[in-house]
Amino acid sequence: MNGKTLYFAAAVGTAWLWAMNSPALTLEYQFYPTQTVPSSQTWTANFGTDDSETIIPNHYLQITDNDSGDPGYFYTRSVPVGDINSETDWQVRTQVRLTSYGSSPADRGLYSMFVGDGSNLVIWGMRLDGSGNTRVFHATSIGGENTLAASVTGNPFLEIVSTKTTGANPGSFSDDTVLLQVFDFGGNLLGSATQNLGNIGIASSTRQVLFGLSASPSFGTAQVIGATFGIGENAPLIIPEPAAAALGLFGGLLLWRRMRQR
Repeated sequence: MNGKTLYFAAAVGTAWLWAMNSPALTLEYQFYPTQTVPSSQTWTANFGTDDSETIIPNHYLQITDNDSGDPGYFYTRSVPVGDINSETDWQVRTQVRLTSYGSSPADRGLYSMFVGDGSNLVIWGMRLDGSGNTRVFHATSIGGENTLAASVTGNPFLEIVSTKTTGANPGSFSDDTVLLQVFDFGGNLLGSATQNLGNIGIASSTRQVLFGLSASPSFGTAQVIGATFGIGENAPLIIPEPAAAALGLFGGLLLWRRMRQR
């Protein structure tokens, strides 16, 4: 069993809540159970001529940007005007790791996610440093580091969550915050950073969500298990691998049986 077991128990415990409560809007790419590329799950794929997108069966989606001249594979969905505006709370979530990275200048993110609400774009990025360690950060408009959330030894799979909370003053960005959190696959918080939307928001009329290798001149490879977006709602949990799900269910049945025997 590998790291993709993250939060299985939480997923089981909250699945009924999603069934009972209609979310404002959720947009998601889940590698499991179909093991298909995002374009097969209603995402628009954007890529250069020498980039690659590969399904690694029973593991993850692998996307590669082979040069610094343009972005690599990244995926977008438009958000209807009625579903998002500058006062909308949102959350994004992904499970991902980087296996290679290059860039000049060296602070540019490779893998990133963003949300555009019609007034601002909010971006976080991920890259490897010169020692091969993983850095996750609030990003600038050109994909560089604004505020570091975590520097993680090596390049393990991570669960990264970004949450925007609207303040009490309508029409103002000065009291809106974005919390960026980085977890390992044991659910341990490795680091976080909170920024004011006024400091990191990029003025834009775009109403869109994005994940993937959208920055340039960075290049390299990312392995993605899932990316989810909750607009006016928490982002859906990432579906665990089938073996992990079966093992988690088996463990739950053993616990139930032990409790029945008391």
